Amino acid sequence: MIKFRILFTVLTISLLSAFTQFANGQGTPRTLAQQLLRDDSMVKELSQMNGWSINEVIRRLDSKKVDLNGDGSLEYIVSGIGCGAQNCPHWIYRKSGNKFVQIPVDGDFTAAVVKVRKTKTKGYLDLAGMYHSSATSGATTIYKFNGSSYVPK
Repeated sequence: MIKFRILFTVLTISLLSAFTQFANGQGTPRTLAQQLLRDDSMVKELSQMNGWSINEVIRRLDSKKVDLNGDGSLEYIVSGIGCGAQNCPHWIYRKSGNKFVQIPVDGDFTAAVVKVRKTKTKGYLDLAGMYHSSATSGATTIYKFNGSSYVPK
């Protein structure tokens, strides 16, 4: 019984720690947040206008890590800044050495939720962007990799 309580306590603390890191944006590496600020003028402008430090930018970001191309390295689907009416811009990054490189998405990649699909195109998992247009309606756009960027289909 004591071993069970110890195990339960350790698991609870581990889960709370993981949730706290996720909730505070600590799943987004600092170098990725810095690269996003360099790559996206809207994010840079919002950050400057609101006086956000890099730590504040990191706290606001939500990063989903997934191996999109099956190479064993995780790509990052990032969102959380510039959201309006529950739809947020999303960006995709891959790690190259010790820096992050954006995987381009053609068109507007703003969605309430981006889901990773099980289907692949040109070696990359397809993505589904789900959009809210009102409280009772929305749409889904499928994005497929064309060899250099994700494009809506």
